[in-house]
Amino acid sequence: MNVSFKLLKIKEIYREQGREATLELLENEIETLNTYIAVQTLVRGRYPGFVMHLDSILLDEIITPNEWRAAHCFKGGKSIQETARLLSKSQAMIELHAAKLKLLKVLDEEVEKE
Repeated sequence: MNVSFKLLKIKEIYREQGREATLELLENEIETLNTYIAVQTLVRGRYPGFVMHLDSILLDEIITPNEWRAAHCFKGGKSIQETARLLSKSQAMIELHAAKLKLLKVLDEEVEKE
């Protein structure tokens, strides 16, 4: 979900449900972002070769930014379901990302569904 869409969603929730619902949504978004940043930092620290390869194939446009983010999550031990939640994507889309990353040999092991 892109930033503009999220901001419109927040505005709509504020209008329809009020301040408390909006604050809850913002807290959830911040928590999710913090979790993703922690996973990405962990992966960058533990697997520098993996990250260099991942960055390279992103720059060469072999993978998309969403696949790049999903790869960080998978390498950080997140399941398909957890990754879908963290990236605000459908589980089916994340399964496609996992399949492509495995086909490209970016991932050397199966990713857990849950």
